[in-house]
Amino acid sequence: MRHGRAKAARKTLQHFGRTIGLKAPYWILMDGTFVAALFQHKILPVRERLDRVLQTSGAAGQNKYCITQSAVEELGMIQEGLEAKKSAKAFMFQQALEWIQKECIVLNKKKEEDGDEDENSEKRSSSALAQNDLLFQIDSNEKPYIVASQDEILLGNLRPMGKIPIVRLANNSVLLLEQPSKQSQLQFKGMERQKWRHRLPESERALVDLVKEEHKMAKKSSEYSQPSRQRGKSKAKGPNPLSCKRKNRAEGTKESASKKRRNRAKKQKTES
Repeated sequence: MRHGRAKAARKTLQHFGRTIGLKAPYWILMDGTFVAALFQHKILPVRERLDRVLQTSGAAGQNKYCITQSAVEELGMIQEGLEAKKSAKAFMFQQALEWIQKECIVLNKKKEEDGDEDENSEKRSSSALAQNDLLFQIDSNEKPYIVASQDEILLGNLRPMGKIPIVRLANNSVLLLEQPSKQSQLQFKGMERQKWRHRLPESERALVDLVKEEHKMAKKSSEYSQPSRQRGKSKAKGPNPLSCKRKNRAEGTKESASKKRRNRAKKQKTES
């Protein structure tokens, strides 16, 4: 793992440690798209590669890798379909399922009402069920999860939440821990402001509010007293004196020319 990516991952883990209490060993919640991508592009051994990204290879205790039951069923359905077609990719899905049985904790499905269970399962696809189960596990458990997925729709729903670290496979070769989103950074700044305000006693808090109001009033008064200068193209107020002819010279030249004409006229009269 390169130094730049390792440094960025360390900062990301520290950020989520301060905001949501994320601590090693981590709980990584994966979906079927991520596991299939790992075995398709041969990101092996899986545990060592993921531990290296999360920088827990030498930490006490092991990370817990979880997957939902619906995601396992989805991978099983894909494997059966490929085996029926006698495709070579069926062996890849078989390897993924064997790894899940050995290394992962399979989480139970979301419980639905008995009357609507069959109807809902028929209406919704297996991928939609797997996505809903993953979101249900995030909401129902108090422990913070690191979500590993390649589903862009799912990741698009998770990023605005700002409280869920995301691991994905970039460029089909690089395991990447995404940096905190802007929403997550704004939430963290708001939390820090609230902590700072609650630590102050009421008298000091009132003094801070008073200073802020005085600062705002002073800023407004300075804006009114000093009109804002609008930047624009400077327009010339008059003609450039260096580009104009001098008046005296111009008048003198005109007078001399008229005198010459008169003298010529007088000479012609005398000669005639």
